[in-house]
Amino acid sequence: MKDRKRKSQRLEELSQQKNNKILEIKNKLPVIITNVDILYQFWDNQIDCITNNSNTLRSVDEKEKIKIPKKLALSIEEDWRNQSNSCEENYVRMKHLVTFNFILTE
Repeated sequence: MKDRKRKSQRLEELSQQKNNKILEIKNKLPVIITNVDILYQFWDNQIDCITNNSNTLRSVDEKEKIKIPKKLALSIEEDWRNQSNSCEENYVRMKHLVTFNFILTE
């Protein structure tokens, strides 16, 4: 009889732990979804930058030496620097938002 009572108590404890865990996940789910959306936006921006650079480079024959007017070269360099800075800013923003959202759930 005691064994049955212990088993019943143990099962009830396990059930309560399971329910608590489900509630914890349920409470954090909106933040997890928000974080996934932030990550999606970040990687979407990264892919755009990489795709633009890749498309630009694809048209260049690496064996052929080409002379680019300094003015054009400077504008290309500035554009790529801006893209690099944008990627860095996206990363910092994404990291901040994910961390901030995680802290809010605790």
